[in-house]
Amino acid sequence: MRDLLGLGSDLPAWSGAVSALLGRQVTVRAADLDADLDAGRRTDGGKAHGMTRSVRLVVDDGGRVRRAFLKTPCEGLYGEALAADAVRELAWRLEGYPWFAGHARCAAVGRMTPDGLVRVDQALEQATDPPWVLEWAEPGTPYARRLSGLATIGPAAAAAEARLICVAMVALHRPVQGNASALYRRAVRDALIGPAHRLIDSADAFWSGRIGLRLEVERACARWRVLLADRHDRLRYVHHDFHPWNVLYLPETGDVRLIGARLPGVGDPYDDVAAFAVNYLWFGHARSGRVEGAYAAGFAAFRRTYLELTEGAATEPELMSPFLAKRLLVLLNPAYYPDMPEATAAWLEDLLRRCLDDGVDLLRGEFGETEAGT
Repeated sequence: MRDLLGLGSDLPAWSGAVSALLGRQVTVRAADLDADLDAGRRTDGGKAHGMTRSVRLVVDDGGRVRRAFLKTPCEGLYGEALAADAVRELAWRLEGYPWFAGHARCAAVGRMTPDGLVRVDQALEQATDPPWVLEWAEPGTPYARRLSGLATIGPAAAAAEARLICVAMVALHRPVQGNASALYRRAVRDALIGPAHRLIDSADAFWSGRIGLRLEVERACARWRVLLADRHDRLRYVHHDFHPWNVLYLPETGDVRLIGARLPGVGDPYDDVAAFAVNYLWFGHARSGRVEGAYAAGFAAFRRTYLELTEGAATEPELMSPFLAKRLLVLLNPAYYPDMPEATAAWLEDLLRRCLDDGVDLLRGEFGETEAGT
């Protein structure tokens, strides 16, 4: 991180940089250069790779002491490491984060220039280094930590927490104004098909011995584009990365806070449903070889709450399958989960194959021959 920003542990230098970024005088009391989100996430359930580099700060803002993160996207895994890639992502965060209640907010975006850290609108074209965004920290613990020990809190508590998280998720899914057809197709292109191809391209260690499965997934992507093309009636605001590392939970109050929403911020609600629900399955299976106890209770409560809140709308497994498959591609990618238990990886791979044939009804808890408890 020192090489990226050149400030090391020099707190006065950090104070000057953050003050320039915010446009007002603040004092940085602490700077944790080891907060890089690309490392050390395995303690939260096995995830090794993130797509953000981060410095954790403690900022005295006119007497109000606040925690903050200085972040920059780091998507070199996908060959998307141009400064322009990061500019696009961070510009969206400024616009898109306020769409979601309870989400972390961006205070400012800036670039590192020879004169220090300055706002993007002052020197966008004057640097080739990636931009950085300052985000105020949200309270709460990543729910992945709760999931890793869910058995210790018991089925009743797991179900109660699942309901709270589902309620918070559904509240995000508000109607979107604008050209619904164009926006929905853009979401399918940019938040489903594109990511699926990126995940395939970055997982040679997995796909090298599964050429047949890769061809099936590639063909399914083409089929899903056609299937979803005219379903713009489903367009809603969508987080697009609603997994338990981005969901912060406060056990004392039951509050749910969020980080990490992704561009384009609109799309199909099933994207968020699949992103969270699948974690009950793999966390549970990785622990005991079955989805049982608190994991089964949390999974059941989450999907039942979703059906209740959406007024029991008839589930359409063929529409859920693409989004569940995308999440399974993440879980099966060794770059993200190098320590995934072999038996769980095999179970998830079988689940992926069933998704390709629309043989999974996630909201009904029906998995064909691969039941959640086996």
